[in-house]
Amino acid sequence: MNIAIDCRLWDQGGVGRYIRNLVYWLQRLDTQNSYTLFTYDNPNIQLENPRFHIRPVSSRWHSLSEQTVFFYNLLKERADLVHFPYFSHPILYNRPFVITLHDITPLIHATGQATTRHPLLYTVKREGYRQTLMHALYHSKHILVPTNAVAQAMRTIYKETPITVTYEGVDESLAHTKPVPVVGVKEPFLLYVGNFFPHKNIPFLLESYAQASATLKLILVGPNDLFAQRMREYVHSLNLEKRVLFLHAVTDGQLRYLYAHAQALLFPSKSEGFGLPILEASYFGCPLIVSSIPSFKEIAPVGTTFFDPSNKESLVRALQHPMHHQRVPYPPEHREKFTFENMAKKTLAIYNTSV
Repeated sequence: MNIAIDCRLWDQGGVGRYIRNLVYWLQRLDTQNSYTLFTYDNPNIQLENPRFHIRPVSSRWHSLSEQTVFFYNLLKERADLVHFPYFSHPILYNRPFVITLHDITPLIHATGQATTRHPLLYTVKREGYRQTLMHALYHSKHILVPTNAVAQAMRTIYKETPITVTYEGVDESLAHTKPVPVVGVKEPFLLYVGNFFPHKNIPFLLESYAQASATLKLILVGPNDLFAQRMREYVHSLNLEKRVLFLHAVTDGQLRYLYAHAQALLFPSKSEGFGLPILEASYFGCPLIVSSIPSFKEIAPVGTTFFDPSNKESLVRALQHPMHHQRVPYPPEHREKFTFENMAKKTLAIYNTSV
């Protein structure tokens, strides 16, 4: 088969790691099929398998061009199967495809705070999310999800399309990179890794941190965008400027250093499909203090400290508990269960049975 993979988010965060590791392992596992990788904005992709080819496109995700120009490019390719590794895709595409739905957060948390657009535009945008999701549910040959928690949520919406859980893992480049100290970072400190969208619950984290009177510095790692600026303003309103440090454009080496030296990873999200920082931090022995949502309970190792993401006192108590100072080894069962290699093997099996 000629299989096309939408790799336009190659250089992005969580979904980008998913795509990069999928392609990395498919090159090593598949000796039968050929692949066309649709990319955007000249990402740094190094291919080692001659069966893999890059095809640049100019269409961003969540755009009109995605629904028109990218749609036309897909039709021209006439691939036997297309894999959309993110829910945003051309909804008129009716040839065989599979799709990865990492979560349904945009539908669960319908708040205008999650956009930089006018409220009316946001309403239109959210309806577009819904239509795109429903198209995936009704027309894809198979749906891949990262946890059973997401699978159960999807089945409450639609029960017909086959759904397979493909757990993710720790990125190869992160696992094997050398730790690089971060200028200006001194121990001890607490750590958050992710973006600053509203469902990430960062104001709740900051308020709890202030109330706990924690003596440890709090480091927030994420993209430098409008949402980060809003959080910097909120930090200022809480008089936490001397205790909270924002880091952006962190390399894998720096991220490994932060995981390896943090007193704990804090992850206060109200909704997530997976939570890669949980596995990454645990891989490097970092204790975990995370919200008690279904996906986190599914993937977090024994010994994780859970708190109620709607109860500030719950997180305050967790921050004041001394147990989060104790580093723990990565569980052997996690090394076997949560790997991108296993994810790629399952995905390849789905490719081979979806046409």
